[in-house]
Amino acid sequence: MPTAIDSAFSFPVSAPGAWRSRRPWRVGSAALVAAMVSGTGFATSPAASAAPSIALSVPGPAPGTIFATNPGAAGGGGVGPGSITLYRPNSTGDALPEAVITKGVDGPNGLAFDASGDLWVSNLGDSTVAEYSKSELAKVSPAPSVIISVNHDGGAIAFGSSGNLWVDNGSNNTVTEYTKAELSGSGSPAPRVTITNSRCLGSVGLAVDPSGNLWVEGTPSVTTDAVCEYPKAQLIKTRPPAPRATISPGYQLWDFTFDSSGNLWVPEYGQNRFAEYTKAELTRSGSPPAHVTIIGSIRQETPTDLAFDPSGDLWVLYNSSQALVEYTKAELTKSGSPTPTRTIQGAATGLNSPLYLAIEP
Repeated sequence: MPTAIDSAFSFPVSAPGAWRSRRPWRVGSAALVAAMVSGTGFATSPAASAAPSIALSVPGPAPGTIFATNPGAAGGGGVGPGSITLYRPNSTGDALPEAVITKGVDGPNGLAFDASGDLWVSNLGDSTVAEYSKSELAKVSPAPSVIISVNHDGGAIAFGSSGNLWVDNGSNNTVTEYTKAELSGSGSPAPRVTITNSRCLGSVGLAVDPSGNLWVEGTPSVTTDAVCEYPKAQLIKTRPPAPRATISPGYQLWDFTFDSSGNLWVPEYGQNRFAEYTKAELTRSGSPPAHVTIIGSIRQETPTDLAFDPSGDLWVLYNSSQALVEYTKAELTKSGSPTPTRTIQGAATGLNSPLYLAIEP
């Protein structure tokens, strides 16, 4: 049901059309400020209070290290320019981050690792995508190695099988691709491919499935939110691609991910649950029933992103509750309300209205 906070700040759950004019980092900051004033709704653990606990070991973070973006407010207004916080794979409770990235950060949102293990981050504040090399990530205070200027006002980014980077551009309803060669040095490259002809644009979610097909999320309304598939063979410059399949779960989404078998996992934004759609159910457009639905056994709200770690466990990021929650591979085989293996949550974590996560492969 809509709340007072929903009405005051056009929170996505209750007013999806309105919030599209406000980028995701603004939603998180506004909601956080509202909670500080009213004393209700959201936790108030400031990212600024967190400090790096130890130096990382060369050549980079251990496999399974968790990265989360805390957008703050781009340009230094409001809560702050934001941060990226890192957590050890075995972190739990009110855990200090392994490290905190603030250099080159301005309203950080989407995260993605390339094939070399370098981390790429989209910044809404200055419309850039920044690369942090694996060796740079071994430092307590990493700085970007490459900064690409893009026409970017969305959220998610994703790498294709060829090493090309896909970036959503919510302000002009496009998704663009930058080649691996264009990512080798800082600059303002022209995109190789631009997708413009789909209902699944103005998105906050992108993912590439194990077959190399691109999936894009769009939000026409809460009940008709969908993910659209663009086959790998169509992602060429000479012919703007059209979606081959459009999957409508019937509720509002945010970002999403695929498991190693090609099954799609999506969070139900505004609810304490997430769902799996099998690879077979994704072959044609429609609204298939979820194969598995997981309902959180503890009170968590507004899941925005999820990612699998190297062991096959699934981590879910909750924006409102400012928490990271882990479910084991075995707990994901059937619907239910399993007890999370780990929950990272508390003032010391530095989580501050987080939106996206990525896990070191």
